[in-house]
Amino acid sequence: MNSYKYGEIDPRGDRSLYYYSEFEGRNFLRAWALNRDKLITMKIRKPDVIEPPTGLRPVMGLAFRCEDALRDCAAALVLKTYDPDILAGWAVFVGNKIDRLHRLRAKYTADGKEACDEDAGGASYAFAAYLLAWLALLRNQLAERLKWTNALLKCLDVISCTDVQSLDCLSRYCLAKAAQSERSIVQSEINRLSIAVKL
Repeated sequence: MNSYKYGEIDPRGDRSLYYYSEFEGRNFLRAWALNRDKLITMKIRKPDVIEPPTGLRPVMGLAFRCEDALRDCAAALVLKTYDPDILAGWAVFVGNKIDRLHRLRAKYTADGKEACDEDAGGASYAFAAYLLAWLALLRNQLAERLKWTNALLKCLDVISCTDVQSLDCLSRYCLAKAAQSERSIVQSEINRLSIAVKL
């Protein structure tokens, strides 16, 4: 069986990792599924208490912590207390960062520029994946759905290279839900394309 190299090589350290990726066959898809099973089957439960979001809009001129902003987005999604336009804006922001740079920074300015060199950490990627899964499932147009699924795949590849056991309950819940959504999206594309593979 092929290995799933994208879950073994940290994409944050190699921006060219995804360049000219070839379809590596059914065994590659099975290896991807095994990689994601690790994220889906870890012991998770919905947190008993979720702190409500403090605010989903950055304050003009002030830097914000990525983890705090994305935790607020994830909490809003789990609690179903969100404005879809605001959440979509955050999903597009992190999706573009992940798609182009394969990483998130710990802090950003209110206009979205990096405010430090420190990586955002595992919780931020878990929350980002949950947000990207929500956006990908929301899109009906195939091109849009695939665009955000691609960002979701890259985000989950990054987190596959981190210590997920150290994440808190909400982060682990969001991560597992995102991986389940990703698997569902990929399976529907496999079915749509009539690829004979069992994941």
